[in-house]
Amino acid sequence: MSGMAVTRIWYAALVDILRDQWRSPMRWEDLVTLRRRLEERLHVEREGRGLHGPELRCRRCGERQTARPAITLRALLLAAGRHGVEPRENIESLTEALAARRAQLRLDAFGEPEARGPRSRREASDASSIP
Repeated sequence: MSGMAVTRIWYAALVDILRDQWRSPMRWEDLVTLRRRLEERLHVEREGRGLHGPELRCRRCGERQTARPAITLRALLLAAGRHGVEPRENIESLTEALAARRAQLRLDAFGEPEARGPRSRREASDASSIP
């Protein structure tokens, strides 16, 4: 299994939570809350199986960090369609509505307000080096 395929696994426990807590129509606030619950459960499932994310090394300072998998709102919507929780034709309109809502309210992929500063350490170091 390729490295990218591993990040797309939806464990049975996640699908059960998705089926149990999905309500149609789903309010956006409830969708964000469900995404958080699923991501927390994903971390529990992976830790219980002894799975760890890839280790990333900063090119500048050499610091190593383990990347934790995340579930975006779009991934949640697509999973709801893939696992038969919501009809696929509804998923398309929900995905479009999500994109419009994110742009309008300046939300990140997780439904949280976008950070106002640089998004990464690299961007932060690039920004600080500009005279």
